[in-house]
Amino acid sequence: MHTASARGGAAARRRQPARRQRRAAAGRRRDPRENISSIIEGWKAGRWITYPRLPEWDGPWSFLLPPGWQALRGRPLEEVAAFQWAATNRGVLDDLAGLDRSRWMSLAYADLTASPRAAIERVCAFAGLSLDAELAARTGAPLPLSRFTQTPPQKDKWRANAGAIERVLPGIEDTWARLRALQPSKA
Repeated sequence: MHTASARGGAAARRRQPARRQRRAAAGRRRDPRENISSIIEGWKAGRWITYPRLPEWDGPWSFLLPPGWQALRGRPLEEVAAFQWAATNRGVLDDLAGLDRSRWMSLAYADLTASPRAAIERVCAFAGLSLDAELAARTGAPLPLSRFTQTPPQKDKWRANAGAIERVLPGIEDTWARLRALQPSKA
């Protein structure tokens, strides 16, 4: 068994035996209300512009540009955010459906934030790795904020956009149901 490090990256992957390299992905699941709210807040902040001058769009575009984005011109921000969330998650779910279940794992974002060490231990076990001292120390304390964090995590933070988000939930229900159907992976 090899060791996972906070800086392991490609070198750690090259050291893995061939049978372990067949594992494809470790993905996380997050409540769409939280995620869509974060997308809305990111758009409003204007710090994550990916297309400053997108033809056929009024103003700059933020984050992922999924196929079909043109139909969103003039639509409310929550519809744009829900479309981005749904397109991203549908793509991942469709790709996972084409893989043998032994090649990927699912991890709830809430599990990662509530108990980082246990969650990372599950990911490492799935990948056939063990925690080194640096990664153990990193996950044994509260996780640092990402440099992309708009505002620190807070329980029910999404409720600041609850009205807008509740309007778009029916349109993403099929994708959300597919995510809820993912069984937590056994390490």
